[in-house]
Amino acid sequence: MRYRNTVILLGILAILGAYLGWRAAGAAQVVAALVGSGLYAAITVIDFRVRRIPNPLVVALLVWGGVQMLWLGRPTLPAAGLGLLVGGGIFLLLALLRRGAMGAGDVKLAAAIGWLVGYPLVLTALFWGIVAGGVAAVVLLVTRRAGRKDTMAYGPYLALGGWLIYLGMLSLLPWGAIA
Repeated sequence: MRYRNTVILLGILAILGAYLGWRAAGAAQVVAALVGSGLYAAITVIDFRVRRIPNPLVVALLVWGGVQMLWLGRPTLPAAGLGLLVGGGIFLLLALLRRGAMGAGDVKLAAAIGWLVGYPLVLTALFWGIVAGGVAAVVLLVTRRAGRKDTMAYGPYLALGGWLIYLGMLSLLPWGAIA
């Protein structure tokens, strides 16, 4: 089972690589998208398995955001800084208002997404992450795989929203940044 999931993930990444090679304007876009996608995929897999978002992966997103700012020029430093504050601030506020509703890893991930895509795209990324998490929660409730008091890993859905907006920011999606 474990190897089958690894083969599936590698297949998905191979398809993504082929798509990026076809869609991207240059090697810099391909490298940026593959690094960002790999980090988001690692966060997703680990959070699903152990319900934790490792700090080194969040730090790697932050470092990659700095590298891409220098290399690709986007987002700008002010947009990234504001994105970090807004993304982290919104989720910190949610975590403080309702204890247990949001983990510290989710707060840090929201801040890192803000740094990676900048403001105002962080709002769109978090919106789509919240929508994806809500849909997943409804499916779990309807199928009775979880009850109203159960918790779920939220990082994978935030990562999905962040990843989609990240690819849009890099002009790699046909519809843009899903604004």
